[in-house]
Amino acid sequence: MEVYERILVVDNEPEFAEALRMTLHAKSYQVVTAGNKAQAEEKVSKEEFDAVVVGTITPRGDAFAFHQWLKKNPKTKDLPFLVIDARPERRLVEGWRRDEGMQLEADDYVTKPIEPAMLVPRIQRLLEKAAERIRVLVVDDHTVVRDGIRAVLFNLYLLRLGYDPGFVGLVNAVGMLVFSILVLFLSFSQNFNNDKRNACSIVISLDCEGITR
Repeated sequence: MEVYERILVVDNEPEFAEALRMTLHAKSYQVVTAGNKAQAEEKVSKEEFDAVVVGTITPRGDAFAFHQWLKKNPKTKDLPFLVIDARPERRLVEGWRRDEGMQLEADDYVTKPIEPAMLVPRIQRLLEKAAERIRVLVVDDHTVVRDGIRAVLFNLYLLRLGYDPGFVGLVNAVGMLVFSILVLFLSFSQNFNNDKRNACSIVISLDCEGITR
């Protein structure tokens, strides 16, 4: 059975939310709508989604609070997140505050007015980007080990994104130097040889259809 990607749309304008739902449905996406923060949190708690689109909701600050709630949840913190900010004349009532914007961890940002059809390619790009993401869990008692492995994997990710090999090579050289130093240090540690908890375990999950949560 074919599985369609599920998108949560949070917006307090029923006509806009419905128009976006219909537009995405025409592209074979499953769309669930919520009109406020409480409804959105309830739906996320009961269902799984592949992306979240947060439009205007009141009172002001609820959109940011919902964003923070998602980011603190290990199951939802990596969900593609698109923000649709309020119209300029409504910004003081239901828009994002400047300090909230500084803390925003969104994959894309647009403002109203905007046609639902214009959002489709943006949402598609977010889903495609998420589908190519490699999630890596590094388990080790030593911070330096975790940081070194993350640095090496990040270099590989840069190459995957098409960055210049020369630039990536420079970054990689620095990362390998740090990693070599920490391995040398740990090789002289009794705990490294005797304590199985120091073993480095890497779990890589790659799903071309979407991130496994």
